[in-house]
Amino acid sequence: MSNNTVKASDLQAVPFFARFLEEQSAQADNTPYTTKKYPSDWEEY
Repeated sequence: MSNNTVKASDLQAVPFFARFLEEQSAQADNTPYTTKKYPSDWEEY
């Protein structure tokens, strides 16, 4: 017989995608994104 007990906690069950998006917003910084430009993309400028 197991002696494992479930401890009550204040944490709610949150879907993975909600936690993932929350982590992304916490990591927001003001550095510009690095993109790869292809020769055809330079036609815009």
